[in-house]
Amino acid sequence: MKASPSALQPWSLLRALPTLWRHGEPQAFETGPWRLPPPGSGNWRGFAAALGYAEDLAEPPLCWQFLQLSPALFEALLDRRLSASLGGLVHLSQRIERLSPCTQGPSELRLALQPEAQPGGALQLRVNAHWSQQGRDWLHSEGLLLLRAGAQRPPRERREAREARAPRAARLRPGERLAQWQLPADAGRRYARLSGDWNPIHLWPQTSRLLGFEQPIVHGMQSAARCEAELMRHLGRPLHSLALQFRRRLSLPGAAALHDSNAAGRYLLLDQDGRLAAEVDAELEAA
Repeated sequence: MKASPSALQPWSLLRALPTLWRHGEPQAFETGPWRLPPPGSGNWRGFAAALGYAEDLAEPPLCWQFLQLSPALFEALLDRRLSASLGGLVHLSQRIERLSPCTQGPSELRLALQPEAQPGGALQLRVNAHWSQQGRDWLHSEGLLLLRAGAQRPPRERREAREARAPRAARLRPGERLAQWQLPADAGRRYARLSGDWNPIHLWPQTSRLLGFEQPIVHGMQSAARCEAELMRHLGRPLHSLALQFRRRLSLPGAAALHDSNAAGRYLLLDQDGRLAAEVDAELEAA
């Protein structure tokens, strides 16, 4: 079994530079198992405080557990069997589900990556991750990522057309506003320090423009964590599962608001102009 990779640091991005020029036919593959520390290890309370979770949490939230995936996923994304650039990688969707209770012992993590070539040489990558203890799965996540072709920037007109096609919040009839929060200009850098995700599109205007974004954008998992925190506070219990379908980027600086959708278990994350940024689905843990 492989030892857990070292936590990601800003200079870890230097290892991703060769991916800007890689090409070829992408291949599906699996990696692991990786040996992970106990689920409650690390400064999860500092993470929870920074992302707006209640102070009386009894155990780490789903989005903290997800962070254990990041170093192993980064190692997998460097694999030559993928043919697209890590520059400007973006989240399209993410689901996390707790399958069973966990103990305080170490876990094993296995990853399965399924790439699908897209027009223009980009790559859509489905990542399935399974956390297990003594042969029993206790956490599962499935994410969909978009990787660009080597040295490719997203054409502005194509990106704007895609976002224009995203469902508008007015059509989905947002209900009661459950929470609202500000997103300061340094929000991406703050979350990078917590998570180890130093993707340049989240950090500074200068680095985001190099990859085709006029402003830094919020980490997808930063939005997921804030939604989890607000839903746990609103619903009064931990979540069994959390899923986000990202529809529009949240630019920095800015603001976001979480609304009920008038449909059971479905919520809407809106940007500061009331446009749909993500559809959020949540299930509660059993009482």
